[in-house]
Amino acid sequence: MKKLIFIFIFFLFFNSISNAQIAIFPFENLKSDINGIDLKISQKVADKLDEMGFEVITPYEIVNFLESIKTPFIGWIDSVTSKKIGKKFNCSLILLGTILEFDKSAPAFSLNIRLLAINNYKLIWGKTITVSKAEEISLLNLKKKKWNEMENAAISKIIENIPGEIAFKAATLPEMEIEHVSITPKYSRGNGKITCYVKMKFYKSIPTNIKFIVNNKEEIKGMLNKTNLSSTWRSPEKEGRYSVSLLATWDGLTTFRKRIFLTTFYVDNTKPDLLLKLKRGTYIAGKLFFSRFIKIVPLIKNRDFISHWKMKIIYDKEKTPVTTLERYGQLPKHFVWKGVTNRGGAIPNGKYNII
Repeated sequence: MKKLIFIFIFFLFFNSISNAQIAIFPFENLKSDINGIDLKISQKVADKLDEMGFEVITPYEIVNFLESIKTPFIGWIDSVTSKKIGKKFNCSLILLGTILEFDKSAPAFSLNIRLLAINNYKLIWGKTITVSKAEEISLLNLKKKKWNEMENAAISKIIENIPGEIAFKAATLPEMEIEHVSITPKYSRGNGKITCYVKMKFYKSIPTNIKFIVNNKEEIKGMLNKTNLSSTWRSPEKEGRYSVSLLATWDGLTTFRKRIFLTTFYVDNTKPDLLLKLKRGTYIAGKLFFSRFIKIVPLIKNRDFISHWKMKIIYDKEKTPVTTLERYGQLPKHFVWKGVTNRGGAIPNGKYNII
């Protein structure tokens, strides 16, 4: 029975790596002939790397370039060609692979991959794995696998062992853009309800986790609907200015986090100093009389700090409101009341109080 073999080669020269796009070469296939190459498996490795967030140059792009400079590929690459590839594709890593065994009848699959740094032509990482179907079952306690499943599992296993710093440098950084932010109310009393809505645009991938951060401390989960995120929370009791940021996390072979400042809200527990001035009527004995309409002008300091207001006009005799106005946002500069109810109905003559 074929043995499961791990041969691990690990050299680190991390300081020499920057802008680490990876050029994936067609794999050398020792089971074919001495100059045999395999584009299918090398492309599978490229696809898996791309899926995990790496920036890759595909084997087909490499083959086309080697043909254009009339350079044959025989499983290895010299330093001169290496630098030409780095210059052409703006990459700093080359991935070479060798298929050591490819036997569907046994079945057995063995693959070796190596990463080279282009600038100094040094091997920085390598790994070889050999897997047989019988061992895949006994080791992992799995049911019998199809050949493709075993081949894909071996490829994934190798790639997942790429050291974290190489993975970080070679990964495509996710991008997102904030298109719109709204927070209601902008000014609140302590323990009031705050609702924040964000519209975003994602490039390449959607975050695996996204949440609001209030005042650089409190984490609040949001409800994500495609590219829209919203959440409601209670404001702090203490007065002050509070920042709201967004923290997005992308999990994969490497974890990326991006934090974006969104907006601020204010907590103000001080009661407003409000005075109502009435116009368009006639004062008699300290009371305002009118027949057609009156203008109600609210006089208040720090008008911008108002986030929610309600005004009632109450019939003094019955102590019941005949009209009520309520809105979120700033107070208007004035109100006009024509002496009718909310529905426009007539009201009796009498004394009315404005609250």
